[in-house]
Amino acid sequence: MKSLRLIFIALLLLSSIEVEGQNRSNYQEFVDVRDGKTYETIELGSTIWMAENMKFKTENSEEHYNELSKTNYDGYYYPLGEIDNVCPDGYRIPTTKEWETYIKLILELKNIPEDEIKFSRLTKKGDEYVIGGISGEKLQAFKNPNPLNIKDQGHTQNGEITGLGSFNIWIKHDVSSDPKYHLHLDDDGYLIHTHKHHIVGKKKKRRKFSIRCVSGEFIEN
Repeated sequence: MKSLRLIFIALLLLSSIEVEGQNRSNYQEFVDVRDGKTYETIELGSTIWMAENMKFKTENSEEHYNELSKTNYDGYYYPLGEIDNVCPDGYRIPTTKEWETYIKLILELKNIPEDEIKFSRLTKKGDEYVIGGISGEKLQAFKNPNPLNIKDQGHTQNGEITGLGSFNIWIKHDVSSDPKYHLHLDDDGYLIHTHKHHIVGKKKKRRKFSIRCVSGEFIEN
C-alpha cells in the first residue's frame, strides 16, 4: 500500500496540468466501441480503473439532470438485472476487496490513520452489512485528493434521484455469488452490504445504482 501511495503521489508531482483542482496528466482515455463514448482511466497498482461512471445505455438505465450544476449526473443508474451487461470487453465490476484497497489509499492520501476507521460487521435476516465508519466527516469523499473523481450523486428510486450526499455503486463480492452487493460511500465512511429490500420486489421501490468498471486480475483476500 505504501508503494502504491508513493507511485500515485509521484505521478501527481510530475505534472503541472490541473483540471478542477485535480491533476490530470496520469489519466488515459478509453473509448467504448459499442457506442463511441470516451472515459478517463487511471492505473492504481495492477488495476486500471475508470475514473467516471458508466454511460452505456441499457433497456432500464436512467440518466438524470442536476439542477444545481446544470449538467447531467455522472453516468447512468442501473437496476440489478442489467449490471452484468454494462462494462465493455476487458472490463468488469470491481470487487469488495478492490474498493476497500482504494479506500485505504484515500486514507493515506488524506493523512487519516487507518485505525480511525471503526469496523463493524453484522448479519440481519440473512443480509450482510460491513461498515467502516470515520467520525467527524473526515473522509471528505468528494474532495481532492480524489483520483477516481467520485461525486455526490445518490441513487434513484421510482425514477427520482434520492440519497444525495453519498456515492452508491454496484460491486461484486470476492467470495459470495450474491449479486446484490453494493457500496455506499460518504464523508463518514462506507457501507458494503447486500439486502433484498429496495433491490428486488416491487418495481416502484427498486433502487438503481451507478457502475464503475476496472480492468485487471481480481484482488484476492
